[in-house]
Amino acid sequence: MEMQTWRNALATAQTASRALQAALAGLGIPERACPLIRPVVSTSGRAYVEVGLLRPEVAEHVAEALRLWAVRPPPPSSGPTELRWLDTGSGPGAMVPVTPTAPDGDVPA
Repeated sequence: MEMQTWRNALATAQTASRALQAALAGLGIPERACPLIRPVVSTSGRAYVEVGLLRPEVAEHVAEALRLWAVRPPPPSSGPTELRWLDTGSGPGAMVPVTPTAPDGDVPA
């Protein structure tokens, strides 16, 4: 594997690790409760996030938050939406709904 490939994969994994830690912090779960979240790069150059061990109460808190998120009603429409491809950096991406913006950053009326 080339060094640049490894660096790119590590940067992707680090960004995803930080995003997961921030999301858990948003749920009120302190970083010390999930100390083993870390970026990992495989020998083939794929980016991963290792979650490690979670205490049972932390895992249940995360599971409850995911359950609530899965059954939440869709947000009220603030105008037109369109589907765009979200590249996750590793593995398959996803189509996500977004509000289209004009080239100058304004939302069209």
